[in-house]
Amino acid sequence: MFSRRHSLRKSREETLDLFMKGWNFSDEALSIMRRGFFGDEAGIGDATGMIDNQPFDLGLNAALAEMEMIIYTVTEDALKAAQVKPSEVDILITAADTYVPVPSMSAMIANRFKMRSDVRTYSLAGHSCTSGIIVVELAQQLLKAAKGKVALLVLHTNCTAGFSRSNLKPCCASNVLFRLNGAALVLSNRSKDKQRAKYELMCTERVLLTSDAAHNSIKIREDGEGQTGVFLAREDLLAAAGESIKATLTKIAPRILPLAELARLQSTPWAQAKAAWYKGYKPDIGKAFDHILIHTGAATVISTVVRGLRLDPLAAVPSSETLHRFGNTMLCSTYYILANIESQNGVQKGDRILQLSFGAGFKCGAGFWRALRDVKDAKHSAWDPYG
Repeated sequence: MFSRRHSLRKSREETLDLFMKGWNFSDEALSIMRRGFFGDEAGIGDATGMIDNQPFDLGLNAALAEMEMIIYTVTEDALKAAQVKPSEVDILITAADTYVPVPSMSAMIANRFKMRSDVRTYSLAGHSCTSGIIVVELAQQLLKAAKGKVALLVLHTNCTAGFSRSNLKPCCASNVLFRLNGAALVLSNRSKDKQRAKYELMCTERVLLTSDAAHNSIKIREDGEGQTGVFLAREDLLAAAGESIKATLTKIAPRILPLAELARLQSTPWAQAKAAWYKGYKPDIGKAFDHILIHTGAATVISTVVRGLRLDPLAAVPSSETLHRFGNTMLCSTYYILANIESQNGVQKGDRILQLSFGAGFKCGAGFWRALRDVKDAKHSAWDPYG
């Protein structure tokens, strides 16, 4: 995970001041952002990472500089942690939003680390916060097709290119929430890597809602003055999140539920069980998993998911802590949450982990991981008390 350097940390007041001086926002837009920063719905703290271009620069060179600063750092850290050389990478998958460079992000990384010419590269874009699941799903499928391979996954959403310039109220929230982010992870099916591996990917699932309300709930738009912004339709977004999570978990439930829960359902007369399933049967997710990684959309988003899944509020603490420390790190957020758990309370061998992401499209993705060994006091610079 990308750790904010001290020079990139901004309090909420400093961030708002940066926006006031850097862009010609209306008084109404600034008032909306101020209420967002200091209200209860956002849930971000006073040391999140933000671009520090002086003077305020939203050009392509600034966007590229942000991307290079982050993706090279997280790639180097991930390869070092996995004890994998760049020349050993067989599959390279990247995901980005708001800024899609040419050459591609995957080509940039392959060039920087001088990877082999036969490395298979894939650069995904536009999948928003669900990308953290989609890249894992793609890597899983590619690794199933070939034995003895290593896949490197790199994620980043660009804050410079994604900065909302519009004064429209639905575009103000993204500036309040979105912060510097980057994550990388290594997946492998080489037998020699099993002893070092932390987790085994058991399965993934995802859905795409195609209704107009869901599709338009998160969208980059241009306003009447020609200014672009990330448009967030709050009510439609929350409704789409709830519906997509319900659909995703209903599909994945037979593969993730504990035996006791499956036995209870199977003991029900078939007609009743079938009816319950298609009416949106709600499994007891809290009992099925030891750790639940809820995408850090905003404090109100996390609390909505907790209520909808009937979770113990304590299950959301790692997600809320991550949101407060880093802001909304978008497609990287669930990996920041997992690093939080590893660094503080730790993970025990056999623990079951649910990764839950959702975003524009409207998409939702779920990943089920099982811990292969104890992971305690992990050294993640992002979660260093002084980092």
